[in-house]
Amino acid sequence: MKRKQATAPPRRPQSSRRARWRATLGELDWALDKKVQIEEAIEKLMRAERTNAAGLAALFSRARDADADVRRIIANAGPLDGASSDEIREWFSRSAEEWPDEYLEMTFRVYGERHKGRVLFIAESGHRAEFDPAKGWRPAEV
Repeated sequence: MKRKQATAPPRRPQSSRRARWRATLGELDWALDKKVQIEEAIEKLMRAERTNAAGLAALFSRARDADADVRRIIANAGPLDGASSDEIREWFSRSAEEWPDEYLEMTFRVYGERHKGRVLFIAESGHRAEFDPAKGWRPAEV
């Protein structure tokens, strides 16, 4: 599954509301926004008539740290972070094919409890079995 390219989130144009908006961001979006802020500060300082070398060096150091934070967050992200619902279904389908029957039966139990029903299995041969969460598979009483 391809990971989407990380892009900085759009920022609110009004600085008075920016802090409140930033507080609602997820970890990656927050780190990306911080990186954008640092890069903007570097550009502003580089355009100034007088440049503070120590301040510029500090900003470059912070930019390096922010970049490392973004890379760490992306590296630690799960395979489904940012995935579309179709990508999640595809991943789940491929993953479930490798599950042992015991795990699949757990999903039957959860599904049956959620919908207050039962799972009835009918084999191609016509054999019928019902899944009982407490007892496992048993002949179906249809």
